Amino acid sequence: MLVSPLLARNVPASCVAGVGGEEMAEDSRKDKQSGASDGGNADLMTGGEVAAFLRVHIASVRRWARSGQLRGYRLGGRGDWRFHRKDVMAFLSGLTGQS
Repeated sequence: MLVSPLLARNVPASCVAGVGGEEMAEDSRKDKQSGASDGGNADLMTGGEVAAFLRVHIASVRRWARSGQLRGYRLGGRGDWRFHRKDVMAFLSGLTGQS
């Protein structure tokens, strides 16, 4: 899947390149081999990143999260949303599998 650089400007490169899954797995292996670590947050995405990745408005992402369609986590006093990349990919697979 090709993503325009303009649409992907706020999305981590690993999210855009990893749509097929092979690139994400390869990046993960490279990180483990190099000893790179960011505290385990590499697979977390903000609501804005998810919205940009899925090309939808952030309100849609929040609505899906509140309804349970997209698994997410609320953080801190402001209630910011965070999403695991695997959950976003599972959500996307569910959407593309529908008729």
